[in-house]
Amino acid sequence: MSSPRFTPTPGTIADRLRRRLLALDYPAFARCVCALLETLGYEDARPAGRREWKGYNRPGGGGYDLEAFLPGGMAPRRVVAQIKQFDALAVHQRSVDELRGACLRAGAAEALLVTTSAFSDVVRKQAALPDRPGALVAPVRLIDGQELLGLLIRHRLGVRETVGVRERARGGTRRLEIDEAFFGSLAVRSTAAMDNGVTSGAAAPGPGRHSGPPVWRVTVLISGLREEAGSGTGRKRNAGEAGTDMGDAEGGS
Repeated sequence: MSSPRFTPTPGTIADRLRRRLLALDYPAFARCVCALLETLGYEDARPAGRREWKGYNRPGGGGYDLEAFLPGGMAPRRVVAQIKQFDALAVHQRSVDELRGACLRAGAAEALLVTTSAFSDVVRKQAALPDRPGALVAPVRLIDGQELLGLLIRHRLGVRETVGVRERARGGTRRLEIDEAFFGSLAVRSTAAMDNGVTSGAAAPGPGRHSGPPVWRVTVLISGLREEAGSGTGRKRNAGEAGTDMGDAEGGS
């Protein structure tokens, strides 16, 4: 049985965005996912120290790539995440089980597993079981390549709207293109941010901030869009509900 593979329609904005994500170095890709998490309502999203798409975290990383906090309740809940910058490789059940173990060791409330590719058939079948092992103790939220692209496009992270001369003459039909300024901002501080776990513009801990090491933050401009994640799902609708942005209507070449 061949492994599932996610491949957007060639030439669409989703295809171009995925190619741009895969071209990022690993620290920049981590910062991109951090920016998305903060857009979705997570707080203080930051890398845990991995420098490459494979291998181990630096000491103290604990088997996860990112950490963040979910607001709400008596106190913010800690969330850990693994990110898989894969092209053709599918993510298998072993990765889910390892992340669940890391979540328990870190004392986190839940975990996220984010990939640019797809999850294996076994992972998807296990995720569909309401009584799957560990689901209540250490839930792992799965975000595959299709949903990742849908969220980025919906929240205009890595893409921007543009109106050409002909489109403007016809009434201002907007198209989507890759936002190179956004990706450039991710690449500028790639080495320093991952070495220190904090950018030069990071906020110092203070009243109301989470305790722990200095917080690495991403500042992005979003057109009035923000999605709360208080339910713990990290989203309100999936990529299939993200509208027509991923197709040819807005993002064709």
